[in-house]
Amino acid sequence: MRSIINNIGILLMVVLFAGACSSGYEVGTSSVSLEPTDETVSVTLGGYASPWEGRFSLTWDCLGENKLLSVTACKDSVVILDREKRLYYGDKKQLLPAREIGKAPSIKQIAFCDGYLYGVTMNNRLVRTLLESGIAVWEDVRFVPQVKGITSSNGNLYAVDLQDHLYKGVLNGTVIEWNDIGFAPEIVEIASDNKRLYVLTKDTILYQRSLDKADERWQRIGYKNNETFTIDVAHLNCLDGHLYVVSDDGFLYSNKHSSVGDIKAKAMSIRKDGKTVVIVGVDVCGLNKSLTDDIKAEIRRKRGVDENAILINASHTHYAPVTQSWATWQKPNQYPDSLYLLNVVYKGIVQAIEESLDNMEPSSLYFGRDTCSIGRNRSLTGEDVIYDNVVDVIVSVADKDKKKTVLFMAGCHPVFPDPEVGRYTLNANYPGYTKELLEQDGDIRNSIFLQAFAGDVNPVDPFRTTARKLAGAVATIMKADLKPIKGAVSYSFDTIIPPVVAPWTKEQILQFRERSLKIENDIAAERDVNWANIQLASLEENGKLPEMPVYYQTLNVGDWKLVALSREVTTEYGLAIRAIWPEQKVSVVAYSNDVSSYLATPPHIRAKDYEGYESFFWYAQPTCFSKETFPFIINKIKENNY
Repeated sequence: MRSIINNIGILLMVVLFAGACSSGYEVGTSSVSLEPTDETVSVTLGGYASPWEGRFSLTWDCLGENKLLSVTACKDSVVILDREKRLYYGDKKQLLPAREIGKAPSIKQIAFCDGYLYGVTMNNRLVRTLLESGIAVWEDVRFVPQVKGITSSNGNLYAVDLQDHLYKGVLNGTVIEWNDIGFAPEIVEIASDNKRLYVLTKDTILYQRSLDKADERWQRIGYKNNETFTIDVAHLNCLDGHLYVVSDDGFLYSNKHSSVGDIKAKAMSIRKDGKTVVIVGVDVCGLNKSLTDDIKAEIRRKRGVDENAILINASHTHYAPVTQSWATWQKPNQYPDSLYLLNVVYKGIVQAIEESLDNMEPSSLYFGRDTCSIGRNRSLTGEDVIYDNVVDVIVSVADKDKKKTVLFMAGCHPVFPDPEVGRYTLNANYPGYTKELLEQDGDIRNSIFLQAFAGDVNPVDPFRTTARKLAGAVATIMKADLKPIKGAVSYSFDTIIPPVVAPWTKEQILQFRERSLKIENDIAAERDVNWANIQLASLEENGKLPEMPVYYQTLNVGDWKLVALSREVTTEYGLAIRAIWPEQKVSVVAYSNDVSSYLATPPHIRAKDYEGYESFFWYAQPTCFSKETFPFIINKIKENNY
């Protein structure tokens, strides 16, 4: 009898388990912040080449009035030089004087290193004293040129002379070996946080560079833009990874990032019958393939997921930190901040993927589609005007608690600010705010946005208005008659080398460069000189200009097909790809795995508009795609028919 009961119990468990997993899918989801951390004091906002001065996240917290002139870390305390030229041991957290240790009537900046307190005098001499001596005697330090700024970092000294040479001083007992490691801008003061050097210039612009690499270039990180940076900086200090500045009117400030706080990487992993695909939506303007390849390779090594099964999509917000190279732009935009890119973005995307794999649970999947007109074609006119207002939604419902994850796709540039959020403040723009609105529903565990074919589409409203429209459309789709997704999981990844316009010859590039050099105070001319230099260097190194691949990825989850292209793809591509499989659930997204130029259709190419011509200079591409590119790519996709 007991064996019969046991068998019945086992049978019931099998039946219940089979019912709970009726779709056969396991779905996991995750959300990881990509907000810049304290290891960077400022990052460049990507997406715009204007203003020429740059857009930076640096803003300030006011700590109140303070007489601080210069401060340096000293073991577990700090040494403070105030404006009355008195020296104190101070409180490390509040930067307030605690115990007076002497006077320094001729000193304007201090730095502590290896038991000595170093100072720069008003007449630009470098001096030092042993702190244990009670600041009794200041002695000259052998430093051939006169010095105007001093700081210490990682047991070394860094000094700038009157000719703006930067020196690294390596201590060997009481002897200092000075090495010239490049130039500095026309500085007022210099500071360091053991990772980087920072300078305040005569025109009150802040720059940073790495510590030790000879001739490392300085990168602008902030200036008075009268929106997020409104103070006149007089003195610069660095302590425990934070900048502390004193304004002209005697107030002390510490740095922080101006951010809404919604920049994230979100992932959805789907598994059936041992096959897994991963979809990642990232709130950045774009990513280079070298980075996405490295991320995918790490996931394969650690988790065994095929690189070709991982899709990484950039939302293309123009208000996230720079995360890809913009080699023809102004210097602050040309390369991502390495600390932010590797320690936040790279690690954050890897973490998001791993957490989504760890969170997998039996779930059912559903597909829905409707329209929502949040944008307009920004370039085409007349009969060429085209706008795809389709919104696709994938809903995952967990079998256990019925919590939902919603993946939604729409095509529209996240380029417009909102009256409440200025152009210098980090934010995920309308994709981020849409996700926030959706997640106010307690039944929605997570929401993930993928950017569709938005290359030639701009919004018609400020981003929060756009988000409210899109969130409303997604919510309506979720309440409508969603179609179940059923079937196997598969994936593919291809590289397409499409036809291009014949690249310019070396002579044509040189002539173009010479014409551009004659134009002064013009962003486009500056870009064109940079573009020409890049192409000439490529010809010199390789003997030819590089190819321009387009990456095509397909994820099949049952009868839902997700087709992704790299680059900034214009509208007509999406309509043409969906038309290949008119009877299927087909979603299309761009900005995936690599964003290295526009991918325009013939109307843009004929018009030589921004998408079809000028943008290729901004992207440092060797040439433009031709009118044959569009049919070539569509035919390749048809032929492969994944």
